Amino acid sequence: MPRALLVLALLSLVGARAEAKMMEHFDLAGLVLRSDAIAIAERTPGKPSHYRVVKALRGKPPAALDLDDSLYDFPAKADARVYVFLTTHEGAPYIMPSGIRAIVDGKVWRFEQWNNPGGWTAVRQGADPSDQWRGGATAIDVAEFERELAAAIARVDAFTAASADPVKHRAQLLALLPPAGDARAQGGFYVDELGRRVQTLLAKAGDLDGALLAVMHDHSGIEYGRELGTAAQLGAVAADASRPAAIRVAAMRAITSDYTFFNDASTIRALVALYADASPLVRAAAIVTSSQVFDWSSSDPADQKKSGVLRGEVRGALAKTYAKETANLVLHAIADAYERGHLRLPSDATSRRSPRRWRSPAATSRSTSCACAARRPGRSRSAARTMARRGRRPASTSPSTAATASAAARMWRSRRGRTRSRSSCRGTRRSRSAGCSSTRVARRSSRRSHQGAGL
Repeated sequence: MPRALLVLALLSLVGARAEAKMMEHFDLAGLVLRSDAIAIAERTPGKPSHYRVVKALRGKPPAALDLDDSLYDFPAKADARVYVFLTTHEGAPYIMPSGIRAIVDGKVWRFEQWNNPGGWTAVRQGADPSDQWRGGATAIDVAEFERELAAAIARVDAFTAASADPVKHRAQLLALLPPAGDARAQGGFYVDELGRRVQTLLAKAGDLDGALLAVMHDHSGIEYGRELGTAAQLGAVAADASRPAAIRVAAMRAITSDYTFFNDASTIRALVALYADASPLVRAAAIVTSSQVFDWSSSDPADQKKSGVLRGEVRGALAKTYAKETANLVLHAIADAYERGHLRLPSDATSRRSPRRWRSPAATSRSTSCACAARRPGRSRSAARTMARRGRRPASTSPSTAATASAAARMWRSRRGRTRSRSSCRGTRRSRSAGCSSTRVARRSSRRSHQGAGL
């Protein structure tokens, strides 16, 4: 398997956290899977709104419905005609969560929850399903939307056919999913319903490796909801050096679906043991996953004490690993862990002996002059600046590693679903916008930005 795919699996590790009153939204295949009927209808606003079905696209919707769509903030000048995805509860029809597609000037709009708690906000419907994780989508027209809806229905039908023998049809099931990648949904609470069902189906059929391969294709914005196995089972896969690194990394991502793992001593200690693994990808994944112990606290004094012990163990293991680590990707994971824990990196005597500074691969490629995670004002000393003064550049830098670390710098996710800045220092962004191509000038601008932020 190409190294790039291993990296993409790693970068998908840290996901968003579940919050109260969170409303999930779905791509077209997910809506088709969860709906009992799909229709084109004429909508008359009201409390409730009246829907007159013009055409049934799937299932048998009633000819007329009164539906509560008060949570949907329809765009101005929206047409009366809508596409509506319906489900049934206790014999009554309801709109599926995010299950309306509005039309404005011949273009299609979909809905996401942007405020929590809050209702549904209209956003442009782009190419499905990739518009869920690619920003700046251009709205597609009605004809293109209907083609994409037909394609989504065909994918769901193919999934249903392959579900009879998922192990035999593993390749067909994986082919129904979007390409593996590091991109994750940024707005709202997107769930790749088809991908999740493929994962669950393969896991229940005993093909855990196949389920973990499907995890690599999952671009969902939230991690909860997977049921692929216990933390012990997934941890055993992560620790198995005979398995491909991609599978091992995906197993660690799946562990984070269980929100008790951060306080599970056996799971955290198993992850810490992987800090010494031969694969830098596995080491970095273990660091990113285990460092989530810094994100949590409990009102139960016993749980809080237990969590404090585990945080101390992780902190000690990070310091030991930092002292001897040379792989760029792992160093970025360590910097992220220290940022998450509001910690300072250990002092490094070599930085006082040598005038050379360690430069991130991202700075070398001019994509950004600071390859760490986004800074927070008020920090007395950032982990990234300390790491940049290590005094020696890691020996493992290569084009592939540089691309890996550059991507890592942009994609690490912070606590409770907030996503860190894609450009990790504002000074670099200003330098680029001014047309400056000098890395040296970008670094100076970056340092000014850091000083201005109190770092």
